[in-house]
Amino acid sequence: MVGTIVIALSLLSTGSGIELPGTTIASVLLCFAEVGFMYLFSVFSQYITDLSMDLRFTMYSTKWYYCNKTTAQSIAIFQTMTLKPMTLTAGGIVPANMDTFGKVMNSAYSYYNVVNAFNITV
Repeated sequence: MVGTIVIALSLLSTGSGIELPGTTIASVLLCFAEVGFMYLFSVFSQYITDLSMDLRFTMYSTKWYYCNKTTAQSIAIFQTMTLKPMTLTAGGIVPANMDTFGKVMNSAYSYYNVVNAFNITV
């Protein structure tokens, strides 16, 4: 939510053209920094989730039935622990992945359009 608002407001401050060039440059840099941070965090989180799912598939494919009883039980416990894939969350609430990144970008663009539609220049 915060990233969406930061992106939308920084885009709004670049659009009026009345302010000093430094304000526009700072707003554009802030927008790029926020988008870049969110993109990198989402890509990294998606990569961790994909690796977690690959680990689950690999553990499921092992020939545990050829192992001794203790090892087979350890592998079964590990397989049970990999049922829920690892994910990074934003604020402990929303899972960070590429789908979430797309939603944030869509929301930022929507906020920008709504505020820009109500921004009446005198």
